[in-house]
Amino acid sequence: MSLPLRLRPVPALLALGLVATVPVVGPSSANADVSSAPRITATGISTESGGLTPYYNVACSRFVRFTDDSPSDASAYSLLVDGEVVDDAASAQPEGGLSFSGACGRAGTHTVVVRETGTDGTVTDSPESTLRFRDLRGPKRASLNAERIKGVYSLRAGSVARIGFSSPGFEKGTTIVTQVWSSRRRTFTAADFEANRSGSAAVVERRGSKAVVRFTVPKRMVGRWLWISYAELTGDFGSKGVTDWSLSFVPIKVAPAKG
Repeated sequence: MSLPLRLRPVPALLALGLVATVPVVGPSSANADVSSAPRITATGISTESGGLTPYYNVACSRFVRFTDDSPSDASAYSLLVDGEVVDDAASAQPEGGLSFSGACGRAGTHTVVVRETGTDGTVTDSPESTLRFRDLRGPKRASLNAERIKGVYSLRAGSVARIGFSSPGFEKGTTIVTQVWSSRRRTFTAADFEANRSGSAAVVERRGSKAVVRFTVPKRMVGRWLWISYAELTGDFGSKGVTDWSLSFVPIKVAPAKG
């Protein structure tokens, strides 16, 4: 049966790599001495999982690190991606220098510039740098042998759940996470989160080169809700600028066995 999916080719607690680049274009300063311009030292992405959610959720963050020989207050800097301001206050780094961070946005190749605005209104731009990343190629569709009981997608206690994925499937060399968590009610709470993370509420938690495509629904789960999700993680691909991928089904209720 075709069920509604949450498909996220991810476009936190698991840092998977950084992509460093070298400035490639000369400064585009408007009114200032370019020798005092900020200098971008690194750009890249990291992918993370976490949050109070029943699904294995992954998110992509970009970062831009820079230095300045004549530093200003952090609020004097802004970040431009493809010519548009996306952040207007830098953060100091413990090891020195400054940085910006934010959601990755769309995959592809992007130009990045750090702009410094002096107290007298003088604007100085760093040389351009490049941020480049792509999304993992994960399945676009998935199926689950659920049935609708009184209008609710359900699996029978004691039955075997079977999941299918569309072609082209997962990329070689990636790690596939299969996670099936449960909750007492359709509303997933902090107590449910703890029961799955450190208790016995989780049904499936596995990492490997292949996805778990079948599992037996425990009979003790009658009346509970199942939260089925998958993630494809880049591993060493992270250093090449590749984001992670995830997919999850709508909540599934566990119905009593037939007969």
